[in-house]
Amino acid sequence: SSNQDMLVAALNGLIVRYNLKGELLGEVAGGAVIKHSWEFNLTRESVMSTSLDPRTPACDLQQACDTGIETAVYIANKIALGQIEAGIAGGVDSTSNVPLVLGEKARKILLAANRAKTFGGKVREFLKMRPGYLAPVAPANLEPRTGLSMGGHTEITAKHYGISRQDQDAFALESHQKMARAYESGFFSDMITPYEGLSRDN
Repeated sequence: SSNQDMLVAALNGLIVRYNLKGELLGEVAGGAVIKHSWEFNLTRESVMSTSLDPRTPACDLQQACDTGIETAVYIANKIALGQIEAGIAGGVDSTSNVPLVLGEKARKILLAANRAKTFGGKVREFLKMRPGYLAPVAPANLEPRTGLSMGGHTEITAKHYGISRQDQDAFALESHQKMARAYESGFFSDMITPYEGLSRDN
């Protein structure tokens, strides 16, 4: 499933739940951390695939694992400032359809071949290609400046404040157990939209 498929499903669930069909909202803000290059206008395209009034503005935001919260703050600020009366905020990420890109050497060759004016020029560029250049590069959950993942940064913070790994694990376990109990008790039932035939977590 793509980011857009999931965002459209979530928006449609919200539209049905709150009877928003045909409504012109102030704005919809959404986003994803890992997107295909063709998803540059993800939220706007998703809104256009729902039954909201197509004049509803939409924009993308992205902030690591904080995208959903950042969009909520963005929409809330616009409401607080009187710029809009109502809006929708959210975030989405699909790990089953992550973008794969070619390495830098293959990218440069393909761009040079595309710029070449003659067939011979294009062939000369393609002849520079080596099999190893075609290996796809999956997106990595790494901060470019440090080379660390979000977890790696968390470890630095935990060490700075003297929080042991055991305490981190205990906190995470308790948090997940509380979430599981809330889920099992039906606390989230009116907030969950079935997706591709699945109405409960499997």
